[in-house]
Amino acid sequence: QRSRTKRVGPGLWDGLAAGMVGAGETPAEALLREAHEEALLPAADAKNARYLGSFLISRAVSGGWMLEASYTHDLVLPAGFEPCAADHEVERFARFSAREVLDLIAAHKVMHEAASSLLFSMAATPSAAD
Repeated sequence: QRSRTKRVGPGLWDGLAAGMVGAGETPAEALLREAHEEALLPAADAKNARYLGSFLISRAVSGGWMLEASYTHDLVLPAGFEPCAADHEVERFARFSAREVLDLIAAHKVMHEAASSLLFSMAATPSAAD
């Protein structure tokens, strides 16, 4: 769950790790950095993420307009891994069933980008919808 102090999407649910690709950084490098910064996921574990695709999102946000390329990855977390909020951007982590995720999306409690990524992931991995 995003920190309630975030300018965009305060308190909404998001992916395990989400963030910007820095100048000179590849999307894969950003994934490793963000997964560690936001959840203390070791890079060795995050490297197992499976790229599913990307899409553009264009929408109004607090204070302006956002145009964003979003890169979607799936990752099976290592057994026993518990994410830990490592920065001020994350309020807490939780696990949800596929049905709970769909209910949260329907209730507009998930970031648009994360909702799109989650639905994309569920479509690409039918067993994830169980």
